[in-house]
Amino acid sequence: MSPPASMEPVTYGKATRQNIFEKSISASSARYNQHIRHALGFRETGTPGKGMPIFASKNVDQLYHELDQMAQKLPKHSHEELKRAWIRRTYTKDVKRLVKIHGRKIWGDALEVRKLSANPKSQLLTAEDGSKAGDLFYKYERHRKFIALQLEHLLFMKAIAVYNNYYRPSALKATTKPRLVSMRNMHPRASDLRNESDGAMAVEHVLEEAKRTMRMDLAILLYRELCHEDEGSHARLRDAESMLAKSKHLDSIIHNLRRQGEDTLRTYLGASFEQDAQILDAWLSWRKGCWLLSEATGIHPFGGQPTPRFTVEQWKEMFGGGEKCRKIHQTLLSYGRLASSIRDGKDKTTSSTAKSLARVFAAMAESPMLEDSLPDHIIAHNELLSSWKLDFWL
Repeated sequence: MSPPASMEPVTYGKATRQNIFEKSISASSARYNQHIRHALGFRETGTPGKGMPIFASKNVDQLYHELDQMAQKLPKHSHEELKRAWIRRTYTKDVKRLVKIHGRKIWGDALEVRKLSANPKSQLLTAEDGSKAGDLFYKYERHRKFIALQLEHLLFMKAIAVYNNYYRPSALKATTKPRLVSMRNMHPRASDLRNESDGAMAVEHVLEEAKRTMRMDLAILLYRELCHEDEGSHARLRDAESMLAKSKHLDSIIHNLRRQGEDTLRTYLGASFEQDAQILDAWLSWRKGCWLLSEATGIHPFGGQPTPRFTVEQWKEMFGGGEKCRKIHQTLLSYGRLASSIRDGKDKTTSSTAKSLARVFAAMAESPMLEDSLPDHIIAHNELLSSWKLDFWL
């Protein structure tokens, strides 16, 4: 049986985790989440595309807010990590818990209570509103399963919207305005301008929230990465793979904040912008070279292990063949050249590099305290990186 007209296969009653994964979670260009909200029957009183969805029900508002909080914990920096989280059902239990808490309050209403003509405080859409979605009732187990699946779907699409707009390689700057098209809203007699990404106030609100979250994440992750004595530091993670994932996450946030806020950085840093930017680029390249070696060898600069030696043939095997190995060797040497420009062994260079990086991070995170608190930790961090030669260890 195919979905009713205007219904998405991923939001139809027979939707499965697998087709949601294939057509929605894995999609290279995903829609926002209005179609999922409609499938769940949420009645909205605000104009879609003009801001955060305004729900007719405080119960739905609360549920939506809790999903927002959960979405912040998903790995928004990586589409592959988000796909893995869906496959591993990272949040399935938490979503089922939300259904138990909120389900009866929202989907427990009788059909007559849902009709706007009979109840001005109706929480849910019905056929009377032109809704193509079927009526969901909490008392039916199959409906509860569908509700839980679509809430999990909604949760992940929130995180994917952030990834698409901030972390994917081709992401546009946050200042780029989305193209507007004329579309019908959920009421058959009303129309308005809506963002093509479907709900996207959505996009503006999500982008601003994502930017604030990235700034906070940057400050937190910098402390964890650089302050190795702290309880929450990356150096205290149990394995090199976890440390590497956290380090690369930090670098990803730095790259994105720099790309999307370069004009702001230029204003904040003034005359030092060009020099600070060059030092930041060299530092990130230095780290990237270390991560290439870390991925191949299974150790991390913060792990305290001695650097092992390998034969040329072993390096070839680790990097997938002679030509790939040659390209990576060339890349490592070029990164090493950049790194040498900010670590010549002189105290003056060491200190000025640390101060420059701290100044940039304070500007990116909009947290002036970082400029004062980070330099000594950056110096210690760079000493650890210096223990790794950006070359094959033969």
